[in-house]
Amino acid sequence: MKRTVIAALSLCLSLGAYAGNHKDKEKGKDKHTEYTEQTSSTQLPSINHEQIRDILLGQREAIGPTKALPPGMQKRLSKGKPLPPGIAKRFSPDVLSKLPRYPGYDWEMAGTDVVLVETASRVISDVLYGVLQ
Repeated sequence: MKRTVIAALSLCLSLGAYAGNHKDKEKGKDKHTEYTEQTSSTQLPSINHEQIRDILLGQREAIGPTKALPPGMQKRLSKGKPLPPGIAKRFSPDVLSKLPRYPGYDWEMAGTDVVLVETASRVISDVLYGVLQ
């Protein structure tokens, strides 16, 4: 009888501790989501997509050949989402010197797409689809 009571109390305490930790993790996720929403809503100067396209088309030789991303990866490139690791490449300094600069943001290429990524959080701020085709 004594063992049963002790086992039941241990089980209750374990479940209570798990529920408390689970709630803390959920709160942490909410804070992260709020932070991401706040940082991704930062106002950037308007980006002239046509101007960026013209600059990059003039730099085709410096950029080199590009290949489109697979459709599954392509779908993951959108504003407000984190940039998936390993799919983006940095532009050469020559190409970057021609593109407009925004403090705290980096231009990168992902397949035939160009993304403007927030440097600190790696959240996508803007996407120019198919620019490098």
